[in-house]
Amino acid sequence: MELKTSNSVDVVFFLKILSMIKTPSLKIKRERGAPGVKYVHKPINLLYYVDLSAKAWPWPIELNADELEKMLNNFGDEELSEFIADEIDGDGTVWYDYKSASSVFVKIIACKNCPKRAILNVLKRVIAKRLSIIGNIYQFETADALMFYGKNAVKLLRRIVKRVHYPLR
Repeated sequence: MELKTSNSVDVVFFLKILSMIKTPSLKIKRERGAPGVKYVHKPINLLYYVDLSAKAWPWPIELNADELEKMLNNFGDEELSEFIADEIDGDGTVWYDYKSASSVFVKIIACKNCPKRAILNVLKRVIAKRLSIIGNIYQFETADALMFYGKNAVKLLRRIVKRVHYPLR
């Protein structure tokens, strides 16, 4: 598992997660000039990584929707809110148009052909059941998205806003 990024916030979270498994290694490399970046002729690339066998990986590799739903149903309200916030931090978008209160939405995305897609169905059911907030799953060309609009988006954001860590949200 490795991370190659110029976003320092990604590095912080990636290192935190990896340090739970194993101490990450670091490669430092000079790269060619970054396109579109003025005055950067030889940027430095930091590559953080850990080498693990499948047996050493501490979390389930195959995602089981039933197990996930049981786990989420056993979460307290705070834990569930934190899980949702983490999903939005990782694969989500929060959008608000200040000109129109109805232009608020929260979106969690998963690629069509990856096991993570099952999370969207589970989240939709659990959020509707536990929080009485209704979302819909929309299909796009390469990904699907669980989306909450208007009042439902605001209700969801009120529950999770303290737990969203990514500063660009």
